[in-house]
Amino acid sequence: MRVILVSTDRDENSPAAEMLGSMKTVFDADGIKAEVRLPGAGGIHACTGCGKCRKAGRCFFEDGGINEIISEADLIDGFVFAGTSFFGAPDRQLCGFMDRLFRCAPGKFDGKPSVLIIGRRNREQSVRAERVTVHLAEAGMPYVSVFPYINKDGDIQEQKDTAEMLIRMMRQDDEERRQGTCRLNAGQSSNFFSR
Repeated sequence: MRVILVSTDRDENSPAAEMLGSMKTVFDADGIKAEVRLPGAGGIHACTGCGKCRKAGRCFFEDGGINEIISEADLIDGFVFAGTSFFGAPDRQLCGFMDRLFRCAPGKFDGKPSVLIIGRRNREQSVRAERVTVHLAEAGMPYVSVFPYINKDGDIQEQKDTAEMLIRMMRQDDEERRQGTCRLNAGQSSNFFSR
């Protein structure tokens, strides 16, 4: 099994990137190949709606590592998408990444389990994640949304629990594919808020 963990934060040493590193250790310990990607450092274009992806099957813009993920999508069993929130909504880096990834490759991610992590800058802030969860739901991806308070002393146990939940989802999906039974419910979501 293989998992791609993507943080769209501009800072490669951000708390979100560190969370993904902690999750990677859980995947590695379970024998799952996990790769952390940090495409946000150079900035990520928003989708311009140019439509060139419909003909090419890839994004016209080469930033953000989007075309690489599209080309590898068939070999990936699970995804972790991470970013931060500003004013209660996902930042534009994460929105641009998700818009382009799912617009350029409709059908490539259908039914694959995923985790969406949107870090909050303060404990009281709520996050309206519909702006990006719509892509996961439309692709029929069972997903878990996590909205941790981001700081340098993050909750390692929560990160481990989230990684283990994705592992269970991937194994269930794999088992159901082999048996030819009904797969996880399309757009099935679980939401967990950290304290």
